[in-house]
Amino acid sequence: MSVENVERYRPRPPTGARIALKGAAAAAVILFGSLNGCTDLGRLIPEDVFAQRVTVPYTPLGTAFSVLILEQISREQNSFHLHLESYLDYPGQEPVVAGSIQRDRAKFVITVDSIHSQPDQSGPRTPARGDFELGYLEPGFYPLVLRMNGVDVQGLLILESDVQTVSLQLNNVFHLRYPTLRRVPRETIWGLIGYPSHEWRDTVYVFLDSLMSAGARWHGLANGEYYYFRVEGVGRPRFALHTSFEYYTPFLLRFTPDTSVTRGIVKRFSKQYPDSLEIQLYGGRGEVFLSWELRGEP
Repeated sequence: MSVENVERYRPRPPTGARIALKGAAAAAVILFGSLNGCTDLGRLIPEDVFAQRVTVPYTPLGTAFSVLILEQISREQNSFHLHLESYLDYPGQEPVVAGSIQRDRAKFVITVDSIHSQPDQSGPRTPARGDFELGYLEPGFYPLVLRMNGVDVQGLLILESDVQTVSLQLNNVFHLRYPTLRRVPRETIWGLIGYPSHEWRDTVYVFLDSLMSAGARWHGLANGEYYYFRVEGVGRPRFALHTSFEYYTPFLLRFTPDTSVTRGIVKRFSKQYPDSLEIQLYGGRGEVFLSWELRGEP
């Protein structure tokens, strides 16, 4: 278990417009894989499409985009979303990438139409963002089309039980942020405990021992990028989480009992140490348990 002042993990910048599908097995997927009952995937995505570069006109939108396909965790049923973020900044509060999404069986067509922003020159300029919901998806192959200024960029989402892979045709506008992401198992919990000084480390370990006594176990996850966290080395977790305290300890565990158990533990410690522990606990079943919220409950 890592202890105080571990290095915070920040997501990496976009890694390019395309990840190559490697090996004969991947080629067979593109040519012959089944697609929700359709066996002619090669008809939908020609064999050489990812080797062809397409040039998308910048005007009238005038910006390129970072592309992220993310499985958003929910208490009920997870859903996949395609997020776009402009490389240019715009004035006003929360500028939006406006467009539409259409689905034909397993194929998704996302059309980017315009950027909506408020003409407020006094505030900071920020990237425009768009969220296009793909919905709940079973493991399989999902052709994608990103359409802008009348030009199509072909793509493919390959969804497996434990990992997702996205490929895009070489292009000048849409750039993948994470070509590969591992999927978070439902029975996973992670978070940070912040505390003011070394003297509080034993209390932090008491909190972690309480999780273990309640049924938490070593996470057993493969190394890789999970978006919400990253696992590397010998299972060491890294997060893009922050705390107001100088010292903090991360945790990443497997937890199969009911989510009310972890909620109760966070609530108990937040009431017992309201000014000395700052606990954030998240989970693959939609858990978001924050000590500063729970300590005010009766």
